Amino acid sequence: MEELKASELIAIAALASGKTINQAATEAGVNERTIDRWLKKPEFKAELRSIVTTTYRSQLNQLQSLLCRGIERLSQILDDEQTTAPDIIRTVHLLLSAADRYQESSLTERVENLELEINNEV
Repeated sequence: MEELKASELIAIAALASGKTINQAATEAGVNERTIDRWLKKPEFKAELRSIVTTTYRSQLNQLQSLLCRGIERLSQILDDEQTTAPDIIRTVHLLLSAADRYQESSLTERVENLELEINNEV
């Protein structure tokens, strides 16, 4: 497997952070067509996929941590005897919505992991 050049790594970092091909090309000091060509190289695609996956997992872990803190706070609101019925209903709605989003993100991560396994076997 060919080792990636510094300009390719710069482009990968830019793309992984959500920048456009044009922005990545500018940062890497290359033409957009060069980025397009690099995106077809297996080692470039693999490194980009690896960094995007790592970044996604890190952000998901941060989100899960915040979600746990938020759920604890919502639990305190529910336990407060002065909480009104409408506030309880809103709080329960928030908890259920958070649980739904968490389950969806967990499923998304599992699908992405399966896709990576399939791509690595091909």
